[in-house]
Amino acid sequence: MASELSDEDVKDLHTVKSKLDQNWDLLRQRRAFRDAGDDSNRADTRSVDTIEQYKK
Repeated sequence: MASELSDEDVKDLHTVKSKLDQNWDLLRQRRAFRDAGDDSNRADTRSVDTIEQYKK
């Protein structure tokens, strides 16, 4: 049985995906700082627009 997603559901999924992408980016930043011998706390959450540019 296939169910249709409402516009609100699609919007919510996009929001969740964007937050997940931000968290993955933050994790990668923290690992990169740590691997370089730097303080991983220097990592900062980047904007969704910035992260979406990386994917292109």
